[in-house]
Amino acid sequence: MLPKPYWAEKVHVINANSSHGGGSYYSSKNPDLPNDYPDGSWIGKGKNGSAALSCIKAVYEDVVSSAHHSDITVNLNVPAFLNCTNTNENHRKVILFLISNDLIPKTKKGTLHNIHFKKYMQGNINYTPKVALSDFVDLETGMFIEH
Repeated sequence: MLPKPYWAEKVHVINANSSHGGGSYYSSKNPDLPNDYPDGSWIGKGKNGSAALSCIKAVYEDVVSSAHHSDITVNLNVPAFLNCTNTNENHRKVILFLISNDLIPKTKKGTLHNIHFKKYMQGNINYTPKVALSDFVDLETGMFIEH
């Protein structure tokens, strides 16, 4: 039997589609499905299953209260959805985590992609995101912009 991972006592990983397998997995300190109703997510891209572990790590380190990802057995390059409320302090905390864990893809020129905070329930097909990585970080240097 494998030993429990370091995070197992603090973070619960729940298969949201357990009745038919696969699908979405939630990482949360709440043993039930997360019910903190965040405003939206910053979406990072992992490689070789790192997104799933990054979701767990973000919850374990109190960067976010919940995160979700899809089944890594289906696609190893799954995105990590780090949920947060729409405040500058929370955005900065999540962005620092994404940069520190190499979860923001880079362009061919080596700059950070200008990812956006995806608000839940946007629904409108013509929706223009209002919060972007470039609002907080210089995309060329990866350094925070002082406001």
